Amino acid sequence: MLVFVASFFTYGLAAQGLLKIDIKVKSAVVAKFSPDNAYLAVADNDKVRMYNAGNDTQIKIFEGHSKAVNDIAFDNKGEHMVTASADKSLIVWNIKLGTKKLTLNGHEKEVRQVRFAAGGKYIISASEDMTVKMWNAEDGKLLYSKKEHTKPIRALAVNLEGDYFITGGGDKTIIIWDTETGSVKKKVPAHTDWIRSLAFHPDGKSFASGSYDKTVAIWNFESGERMQEFTNHRGWIYSVNFSADGKYVGVASADKTGYFYEVKSGNLSFKLDDFKNELLALEISPQGKEAVTIAQYENSVKIWDVSSLNISPVFRFKDENDRMPPQIYVANPPNIQNDRVRFSGDISGRWPAGPVRRCRSAPARRCAAASGWSDPVPSSCR
Repeated sequence: MLVFVASFFTYGLAAQGLLKIDIKVKSAVVAKFSPDNAYLAVADNDKVRMYNAGNDTQIKIFEGHSKAVNDIAFDNKGEHMVTASADKSLIVWNIKLGTKKLTLNGHEKEVRQVRFAAGGKYIISASEDMTVKMWNAEDGKLLYSKKEHTKPIRALAVNLEGDYFITGGGDKTIIIWDTETGSVKKKVPAHTDWIRSLAFHPDGKSFASGSYDKTVAIWNFESGERMQEFTNHRGWIYSVNFSADGKYVGVASADKTGYFYEVKSGNLSFKLDDFKNELLALEISPQGKEAVTIAQYENSVKIWDVSSLNISPVFRFKDENDRMPPQIYVANPPNIQNDRVRFSGDISGRWPAGPVRRCRSAPARRCAAASGWSDPVPSSCR
């Protein structure tokens, strides 16, 4: 296991003039980008405010919960959103219409975390009642309820393909679950205090955890072994998430700082430290150019320019035959007019014949060939 303690010069981004937008809200705790980078959803007490990603234009307000919204998740097409609340319920929303599609009841205590899985086919929820539940996202039917944790669950993550998910909480243990069956694949004794956040690396081979013990760890998915540990934080860890290309992990800490670590080297690339209170959330946008943060009691959601990290945008191909649309990571993002492709950002130009960094599946390669690559099946795809 590698332990990284940052001891070199880093800098606060506000001093560099990289704060792009400051959205004023009453009581935000979580903010999530849609997969296509079109929307930014902000949980503001018992409401969710939807903004155009990258600016402060409010599009809709979603109202329906009677208590605070704890978490937000989008399906992979960006058509539906699900919210988890302290009122013990989940609500599935039609984003375009701004209407309620389903209300899911069954948890006995507040619901802390929620995710879509298997391309939006399922919804997985985790609660203070120590259970994880899986629901049919189309009709709201409860498919199973499992209780393996001995204390409340505070963290949940689903891998890209949606066939596995992980949970963590007050018992300091990470549990790896099989999505279809709800069976336990592995239990990993992970931290010395509550686990507050979990995130899968995009390649599915590892995942990150953040804890109240002030550490962030990266784990091998198959073996459950700890691969890396970041220990230079001076406060609880509230959130961890990977950039879409897997190069960086972003961390929000109670020490009033947001950290961006390079995964491969373990180096601290830079940090956001212009906060007066504990940093509750840090999320990197799918296109990799921005990050959103929420600090406690500051009544604002801040959007920062992090383009200096050179994160590669992720393009998700829409293929109804796949449970999760395959991905292609591109060095120089093109503009694709074909309706089969969902892409991030304001991008111009033609699809290049340059190197493709990764093709996840045969449908992606077929689409690449149809798009006119000079070498439709690069060596990285074979």
